Amino acid sequence: MKPKILCLLALLACLTGCVPLDSLNPLYQKKDAVFDQALLGTWTSTKDDEETILDFVALNDDSNGPGYTITMSGGKKGDKSSSIGFEAHLVSLGGHKFLDLKPLQWEPRENFYPLRIQQSKNGVTIEPHLLKLGMASYLEFNNGAQLQAHLRPAHWFLRVSTDGKKLSLDYIDDDKFRNAVHQGKFHLANSIFGSNKNEDIVVTASTQELQKFLVEHADDDTLFTDHMDELSRKQ
Repeated sequence: MKPKILCLLALLACLTGCVPLDSLNPLYQKKDAVFDQALLGTWTSTKDDEETILDFVALNDDSNGPGYTITMSGGKKGDKSSSIGFEAHLVSLGGHKFLDLKPLQWEPRENFYPLRIQQSKNGVTIEPHLLKLGMASYLEFNNGAQLQAHLRPAHWFLRVSTDGKKLSLDYIDDDKFRNAVHQGKFHLANSIFGSNKNEDIVVTASTQELQKFLVEHADDDTLFTDHMDELSRKQ
């Protein structure tokens, strides 16, 4: 695994305790995106001399609706040397607000990807049709008369609560969600990769299915099991 990937994963583990659940599709369409001015600015949380910093800036490109650029950094207090950038959109569903985050930084893993290619009268098919390339990044093959490969950055979903001075962010842990799927607790279209001892999961449900699912589970702490330390607005 490349050093930059290790750095990003280590930062995520430091800031959130684990890696959030990947979704191939966003939680919003352009018409769904809302904007909350109260999120703009810098938010911080300090624990045991480790500081988490989130900088919210209004997104310049609103072609997908209003949104934010978020820079998440962490480490020793005052140290911003390790950071991750996101494109984020806010969605209001079922009386709750959610952030859809798309990481802006990723690198493919150095790996071999065995593919099975078949030719038929309907065109070419490739299996598996979905490959995980690295953190929050996938390659999807569209089978048919004209074979196409589609790079798919993943989306992460956070439940948001703020009074303008404090910011709470709850998220879905990928391991806990995968275990709940295996136990039949959650029914949402997904794809599971790897062996039983080292499985990855990515949600493949449509935007409409995702919205319905999150409305149904908006108050469900068995879904939003993990939380960032409460952040305060930096004065």
